[in-house]
This record gives sequence, C-alpha cells and structure tokens, in this order.
Amino acid sequence: MNAFTIPTFLSVLIGAHLVVYPAAVQREPHAGLKKYAGLTDAELRDMEQGKVIAKVLETHNENEVAVGGVVWIEAPVEEFVRRQKDIESFETGDAVLAIQRIHRPPRVEDFAKLTFPEEDLKALAKCKVGKCPVKVDAPGLARLQAAVDWSAPDAYRQANRVIRQIMLEGVENYLEGGDETLGAYRDKSRPLYINEEFDGLLASSPYIPSYDPELHDYLDDFPDVVSILDDADRSDAANLE
Repeated sequence: MNAFTIPTFLSVLIGAHLVVYPAAVQREPHAGLKKYAGLTDAELRDMEQGKVIAKVLETHNENEVAVGGVVWIEAPVEEFVRRQKDIESFETGDAVLAIQRIHRPPRVEDFAKLTFPEEDLKALAKCKVGKCPVKVDAPGLARLQAAVDWSAPDAYRQANRVIRQIMLEGVENYLEGGDETLGAYRDKSRPLYINEEFDGLLASSPYIPSYDPELHDYLDDFPDVVSILDDADRSDAANLE
C-alpha cells in the first residue's frame, strides 16, 4: 500500500484523421489540453509526432498530487473504445498488480486476485489507529485484527480472506449509498475522509463538466442520479401509455 495516493489523469487521444480548422479556431483535443493541462504549442506539436507528454497539474487538494499524461494513438475511436471495454486485457503491465471487472451484484470471487504483500499484513497485525504504514479505516483494522489467528501458519491466507470479504462489503455499501459510505483512513492521527478527497478531486477536474456534464453529475451524485434517471424513464413510459 502506498503512503499516500497519487491520482493519475491519463488523456488518451485518438487521431485517425486530422481535421483542418481556420487558424483562429483551436481544434480539439488541443484546446482542452491547452486550457486544462497547460500544454504549450510546442508540446502539442510533440504530441502529434508521437511523443509522450507528462505534466504535473494543479490541484485544490493538498493531500494529492495530480499528474497528466498524453499520448496520441493512430487508431479508430471505435477500436479504442472496444478494447478499453475489455479492461482486464487492456490494463496490463508491471504497474498493474491485479485488475478485475466487478459483477453486478458483486461477488467475493471478484476479489480473488487481491493479495496483500506480507510486509503490509505484518504491519496490519500490529497497527494502531492513527499510527499505521498502511491506509486503513478503524472498523476494518479492528475487524481484521480480531478475525485472524496471527500465530497460525496460515495467518496471511486468513488475513487476505478477511480483506476480500471487507472489500466485497465495501463495494456493496458503495453501490447502495455512494461515497458517503467510504469512511475515513486512520493511518495518521488526523482522519482522512475519502468522500471529501473524492469531492476535491472532482472539483480539481473542471474538464469533466465542461466536456461531459452527465458524467460529472453521475460521479457527483451516485447512486442517487441512477434513481433519478430511472424515475424519469418510468415517467416517460407512463406518459406514452
């Protein structure tokens, strides 16, 4: 587990064909990258030539570091979307320790690939609220420490099984109640409330409401926005009848 989180904003640009615009008009995605990521004209030209551009972005959250990465891909948009939907094959590499699509409803088997390093489990066995090298909430820490026989030969296997169950319940709670259910990290003396961190990240991402306000509302209001949309669909159906 990391000592702190580093959210990474990755912009993947699809460039099958370039469209010629009048000189006074800044085409997309160039205009957005210039406005929101601070790319210079020289960096935009480098991007078009296939170079990878990385930038440290401004953030309103003092606990986070925001990094933007841009790479131009010569491929049809539809092909990129198709591959990204198969996220388990799309997200691979040394930096990806495990990835798994979560079912609806979620199942404990969805977390079978989740295995904590022994050094983290050793720390969790002795951690105290407010002093822990692993990011963890107080209820989860108490439950883990009480549920595992740490003197047993299979203590780490027990611990991973308990953690997977906690993760399952966390996803179930999130689907029911949104980010208000995410609790707070208590690895430091000062609690870090996850929903406030998420709100800060969303506030530091003005490109989301600018380009896709529906996505912004979905992220901001989940799961209530789903209920609102469902009610609207039922209302439309009633009107048609």
